[in-house]
This record gives sequence, C-alpha cells and structure tokens, in this order.
Amino acid sequence: MLKPDGIAMVMYAHRPTSAWETLVNALVGAGLQVTASWPVETQNASKAIWRGGTVLTSNIMLVCRKRQGASIGYLDKVLPEMREEVRRALARFWAAGIGGADFFVSAIGPALSVFSKYGEVRYGSGQPVSVSNLLTLVRQAVVEHALEEALKGVDAGDVDRETQFALLWRWTYKHKEVETGAAQLLDKATGVELREVERSGLLARPDPQRMVLLGPDERPDLLEGVLRRVQMGRGSLLDALHCACMLWKENRRDELMELLTNLNGAARQVAQALAELNDGGTEERKLLMGLLDVEGPVRGKRPKPPKQDDVLQLPLF
Repeated sequence: MLKPDGIAMVMYAHRPTSAWETLVNALVGAGLQVTASWPVETQNASKAIWRGGTVLTSNIMLVCRKRQGASIGYLDKVLPEMREEVRRALARFWAAGIGGADFFVSAIGPALSVFSKYGEVRYGSGQPVSVSNLLTLVRQAVVEHALEEALKGVDAGDVDRETQFALLWRWTYKHKEVETGAAQLLDKATGVELREVERSGLLARPDPQRMVLLGPDERPDLLEGVLRRVQMGRGSLLDALHCACMLWKENRRDELMELLTNLNGAARQVAQALAELNDGGTEERKLLMGLLDVEGPVRGKRPKPPKQDDVLQLPLF
C-alpha cells in the first residue's frame, strides 16, 4: 500500500532469531529496503522491556522505502559492505551508550540496509542466502568488532573461543547476573556451547533462569581439576590465567612460573585486556593486576596488591 515515495516506519524489540527472521522475510518479500535504523532507548532501567528471556531497554527503529529494482546480489560483494556498515554503526551505538543485549540486536538494522538493497542475495554457487544465515553473519560481525575493542590489537586468532566468550561477557555484561537468553547471544556468536562452559566451571547459575561468569576466586575447583587440565594442555587461555591469578595469590612461585612459561605470546595482552574490562574494585581485577606485576612472587616476596591502577605501566611477565 506504500506510495512510490512513501516511508514505512517499523518499531521492533525482540531478541529471538526466529522472530527477526519472520520480520526480515516479510520486509524483503514486500519489496522494502531498510534505508536507516536506530536503537532508541524507550525504557528506563526499572521498566525494561522483557522479550524472550532477555531484558531489552531499546526499540529498534527501521526506516523502509520501496526497493528500486529487484537485482541479485552475491555474498562475496555484499558481505564486505555489510560488515563495514555494521562496524560504523556499532561504533556510533557504543559511543551513545547502547550495550548489553541491545548492542547485539542493534546491529541487525545496519546489516539490513545493505542486504535489503537486493531482491535476493546468493552465494557464488547460486544458492540463496537465507535470513537465518544473514543473522549468523551479523552476530559474527558484532563479535569481530567487540573483540577488537576488548583485545586492544591482539589477534583474535591467537585466542581460543572460550576465552573470547569470557572477554565478550566482561565487555558486554561485566559481573552482572544475566538471563540465559542474553548469554545465548554470546555462545551463538563465538561458537561455544553454554553447557560446556558451565561444565568447565566458568559459568554458574544463581537460579535456573540466570547465569553469571565467575572470576578466579569464585571457582572452587580451580587449583585442582582446572589446573591439572591446563597442565595437560586441555584448558583454555582464560583457565590458565585464572589459575595463575590464584597461584600468585597463594605465593606458589614455582608452579606459577612454570605455568607462565608455557603460555602463548598473547597471554599478557589478554590478561591486561581482561583487567581493563573489569570495573575497579573487583577481585578479578586485583588478582590480574597482581599477576601482571609478577616481580614480587619471582623474588620470593609475599604478594602485595599493586598501588598503581594503570595496567599498561606494569612489567611484562
């Protein structure tokens, strides 16, 4: 029913992928192109919108016009443009204070502005790219952007998926207890299984509907089962750093130095990034700061909390 030069506005707030698939299929199928989008914070913290197990404080505003033509786009050309558009938009949204689950959902609009320019997007083989696959690509683009921000220049290829998951959690949710649906935004984006991360002792459930990422001092089996797993080469980089933090705290110098010697070159940067992602005053940050200032344990002194609060000035381990 839209006039040739008309504008359709859609306001939407929903997290589940299936819901977005329905909306996107309807818009593209109707011949509409998303020409602009914004996450708009419409709810205050005490009246947040509840959608599919995740609290959203923003609605996504989509501006649509009639698509001109019905050309076919190919993913090898469409994907780089979509990623660049998503990255530009996410930088604006993050600077504007959009975070948490809202941040992941807010990327869908900018991606649609590229995807919906075409009547159909295909792989090189000629097979159509489904909306489900599009949303997977969007999540991957968000993860790439977030990891660049969290890792401060460290090559994400040097960091295992579980450690990426933990960094993204701290970057997005800090130490908050999070609804399971919000946690699933990160597991699907990084390719880890929540059940596996929970089984490893990194995630805990305060209640059946909530999850929290534990710090090194909160993992009871850390210097027993987890440390043995790390020594056998089966633990994540985050497991190793958490073990190192507690070895530092207990002044177990020889075990600490043996563990640090076997870590890869990205370990210090990841420890530094994780410390910076923690709010001041958290026990995890204090332990990481102490680990980075490892001169104390090396010289046989009792470990003391560092006076400095600038990780960048601490010695390399």
